[in-house]
Amino acid sequence: MKKVTNSLMMVSLLYLGACSPFQSAPKVYALQGAAIAKKPDTVSPRAILVPEPQVPTGFDTNKIAMYLYNKRRLDYYSNAVWADRLGNVLQGIILQTVSNTPGLMGVTPGWGLPATEELLVTVNDFEPVYAAGPDDIPQLKVSLNYEVISMESGKLLRSATFSGTAPAAANTQTSIVAGLEKLLRQVNAKAMRRFY
Repeated sequence: MKKVTNSLMMVSLLYLGACSPFQSAPKVYALQGAAIAKKPDTVSPRAILVPEPQVPTGFDTNKIAMYLYNKRRLDYYSNAVWADRLGNVLQGIILQTVSNTPGLMGVTPGWGLPATEELLVTVNDFEPVYAAGPDDIPQLKVSLNYEVISMESGKLLRSATFSGTAPAAANTQTSIVAGLEKLLRQVNAKAMRRFY
C-alpha cells in the first residue's frame, strides 16, 4: 500500500484493496485531495483552526454508510470502508478547501500556529439514499453545518448550513464515493464563498 503524506493530511482517491487466497479484504476508499494552491510569498495567510468535524451517531467509523429509505434504517456496505474514520477523512478535505481560499491557511489543533478563527463543522448527512432498495441508483446527500468562532473572544461570528444532492452516476461504490466527494467540495466551496 502506498503511503500518502501531506502536512494538511491530504489523502488520495485510491483503490487500496488487497486479496488473500482465503478471503478478500474490503475495498478501501479515500477522498482525493486537490493540490493546495501555492500562495504568493508576499502574502501572510491568516490561520483558521479546523478541528475534526462532528459526525452523527453511526457515522463515527470507517464503514461507508448508506440509508435504506424503504426500510427507514442506516446500514453499511459489506465490503467497503473509508481509509480512516469518516470525521478524519472529511477534515482533510475541509482543510484543503480553507487553504485554497485566498489569504487563508487551514491548520489542525496542535500545529502551534496562532489561529484567528475556528471553523467548526457538524455533519448532518453524508451518504447515498436508496429510495426503493439497494439495487436502484441512489440519491447522494451531503449536508454540513459550519460555525466560525473568534479565537480571541470565543463568540460565534458566522453560522450556516449548506447542502447538496445529486443522483450517483451508477450504483457502484466507486461512483458513489466520487459523487459524495464532488458534492462535499461544492458544499465546502459555498461555505468559503459565504464566510470569506
